[in-house]
Amino acid sequence: MKSKQGKPMAKSRTTSMTVLPNASAVNLIFYGTPGTGKTWQLQQLQQQYTEQLAQQDHDTFLTEKIRELSWREVICLVFLEEKRLLRVPEILNHPLMRCKVQLTNRKENISQTIWGTLMRHSALDSSTVKYNPDKRSSLALFDKDEAGLWFLLPSAKDDIAHLAKLLKIIERGAQAAEVIQRYSFVTFHQSYSYEDFVEGLRPVLDDDENSQIRYEIRRGIFLELCERARLDPAHPYALFIDEINRGNVSKIFGELISLIELDKRQGRTNILEAVLPYSHSKFSVPANVSIYASMNAADRSLSPIDIALRRRFQFVEMQPDYEL
Repeated sequence: MKSKQGKPMAKSRTTSMTVLPNASAVNLIFYGTPGTGKTWQLQQLQQQYTEQLAQQDHDTFLTEKIRELSWREVICLVFLEEKRLLRVPEILNHPLMRCKVQLTNRKENISQTIWGTLMRHSALDSSTVKYNPDKRSSLALFDKDEAGLWFLLPSAKDDIAHLAKLLKIIERGAQAAEVIQRYSFVTFHQSYSYEDFVEGLRPVLDDDENSQIRYEIRRGIFLELCERARLDPAHPYALFIDEINRGNVSKIFGELISLIELDKRQGRTNILEAVLPYSHSKFSVPANVSIYASMNAADRSLSPIDIALRRRFQFVEMQPDYEL
């Protein structure tokens, strides 16, 4: 196999190759026959993108704790920390809520989202919240007084006990034993799609089983990783793809096939941006994201890797080590 310049690709006769994360980002595919250590090599590289915190890194720590929480849960955390009645602007400007907003990459209608969540989870017998009872959740958490100040219902204590424990962890901050993984891992298969990898519409239940299904634009695994890397440019990040040629690579990557080139990343001379088809937002790949993949060269039934992808990756052959 030849490189973009027409020179033979480098071959490796050992499984001990490592690529240090503090070096420049790379696009690299390990290929070879089954049993030569391709997946094992990816696992070894993952350790280089895993950090055990030796000191507090509050921004990264807080992001990891808030990432999977719903709007309802973050609002509850704000009330638990403040221990007082609050107006919607105060909730919006709280550090925990600002972290949630940044993670969702939203810029509009944030106040309406908070308003809607508060009203949807207000008490049915509230005399101050005017909201359709049929649209209210069975999980009542909030109410407001005559002055328009919202508060957490005392009866919600048991329902948010897990959030009270989480708040203690957040307030304690990152500990030495805290482990941060700055990578994502995925295995391609024939049903894997652009919507899984980049972005697409996903059905969402508001917060409980009685809510109606609605559809939201959700980031896929690669966009999610890129957003983490963009917010944390001081650290390297990596995507690991096992069995890359089991999926329809051209369809999965879509317009990102041009953006992953190392000289077209954010901050590079030839930076490229694309407008994503669902969110219509501009996107470019951060310069601190590496892509590692494995490919079984012996499986002829799989989709071939096209030239567009080949010329954007370095290929490293993993040959059998007969001593093992």
